[in-house]
Amino acid sequence: MENASVIFKAERATREVLRPLLASSSVSNIFSIIWKAVKQADKSLEKGVFKGATHAGNWIPSAIVRVAEEEKQYEYDRLKGSKICQISEVIYSLILDDPDGSFKMPLPRYTAEVMRPVLEGISSAKGAKIA
Repeated sequence: MENASVIFKAERATREVLRPLLASSSVSNIFSIIWKAVKQADKSLEKGVFKGATHAGNWIPSAIVRVAEEEKQYEYDRLKGSKICQISEVIYSLILDDPDGSFKMPLPRYTAEVMRPVLEGISSAKGAKIA
């Protein structure tokens, strides 16, 4: 967003369109979709399609929906520029031994198939040591 000319004020609408994507897309795919939507808005602003930078920014949520519907999403496809925060680094790298875990698949699926079994195993192991 910082590199684009658009003025973004559509936070609530964007959260609403991103909520269902969290259940069906990896974090990296969501970053990629947002990046493409902002890029489209910026190009359209340059071409004079919008009535100013705020109008272009308000168009981004609908662009996110359109890009998500059009785009084929690939599991295990990571957006190169995205960074992992320190808390995620600890959780995914140290505990789960899977540094790219949050980028591989939708979070609900990752939680059910990877995180829960690992964390339940750790909990069981601690319980066994105490007993």
